[in-house]
Amino acid sequence: MNGLTQFRRSRPGLSYLVAFTIIAIGLAALLMAPPVDRYFTQPFTASLVHVCTFLINLFGGGVRADGTVLAFVDGRGAVRVEAGCNAVEVCLLLIAAILAFPATVKQRMIGVAAGVAAVQAINLLRIISLLYLARLAPDVFEFFHVWVWDALIMIDALAALMIWIRSLGPVGGPTSEPQGIAA
Repeated sequence: MNGLTQFRRSRPGLSYLVAFTIIAIGLAALLMAPPVDRYFTQPFTASLVHVCTFLINLFGGGVRADGTVLAFVDGRGAVRVEAGCNAVEVCLLLIAAILAFPATVKQRMIGVAAGVAAVQAINLLRIISLLYLARLAPDVFEFFHVWVWDALIMIDALAALMIWIRSLGPVGGPTSEPQGIAA
């Protein structure tokens, strides 16, 4: 058994924390690279706006997308979706948490796909609700934008992680089955 394997088995919590930190820093560094911003983050953010436009118009709303701006066609309310509002950073942390966890590659990929989908689904609701708040209650827009929705997105990511971990069953250590008493 090599030193790394021995360390991971003897200190699983610390091992997880170290792996999570390394993966999160690596993904954050990658996200800050100008080509990633240009060819992933900006197009992804614009696509969120287009999905919101589609969903709102599907249910009879009158909105249009202009790049990263989602606006009512009558001009009475709009939001600009910035890089920090696309939940990519939250997804990055969720991905790091899943990849650092002891699971098979297949389990991790399922966790990443389901977790990112859950976070982005909630983020679509966030963007749409903020558009309506900008129109109907602009005085509380900033509170919901900065405090309420940021917390809810993080809670969603944490819930996705916990549900995924729970779906794996017992991981290492003793099983949860009760032990019989020997006579």
